[in-house]
Amino acid sequence: MGKMPVDKKREDTYTVDFVRIFKCLLSKAWMIAITSVLVAAISFSYAFFMVKPKYSSSTKLYVNNSLSIDKISISSADITASQSLIKTYIAILQSRSILEQIAETADVDYTSEELTSMITANAVNDTEIMRVTVTSEDPEEAYNIADAISVVLPDKIAGIIEGSSMVVVDKPIVNRQKVSPSFIKYTVIGF
Repeated sequence: MGKMPVDKKREDTYTVDFVRIFKCLLSKAWMIAITSVLVAAISFSYAFFMVKPKYSSSTKLYVNNSLSIDKISISSADITASQSLIKTYIAILQSRSILEQIAETADVDYTSEELTSMITANAVNDTEIMRVTVTSEDPEEAYNIADAISVVLPDKIAGIIEGSSMVVVDKPIVNRQKVSPSFIKYTVIGF
């Protein structure tokens, strides 16, 4: 069998006619619009009926690197030390023994791993204030866990890190406003 001759001078070129593509899309505009609205409605329905709502409750805690919070003057070194302690306090909060005590105090039946996934903690705008937020499918449960954190963590911190203290600045409240799902977000993504 012989080989087919190849024309080495021939180059494949493609021409894109944007006007033709636009006219084709325009002729199918009604179908595109109906499909977009249908997908947006499906996304909204999924968020409304299938995704369980989540609620959160937060507590704020003041982090101090000394036992005396009645000091008259605070140096910038004290502030820097307190800010760096927040990372340590977060690591302590995420420890199994602390989380088990929080679960016991809040009277919830979660493992330490489950609680870890429900709790977020961070510094408030590079200050000495630490915000701990608990997210749950039940607003009362989120509050109970956040309240247990505000009770358990300051005592445990004082016992673990010598010469430091933690004071509750804001106690948690029951927040009945959903933090997720965002129906608008699901609808826009579907659209």
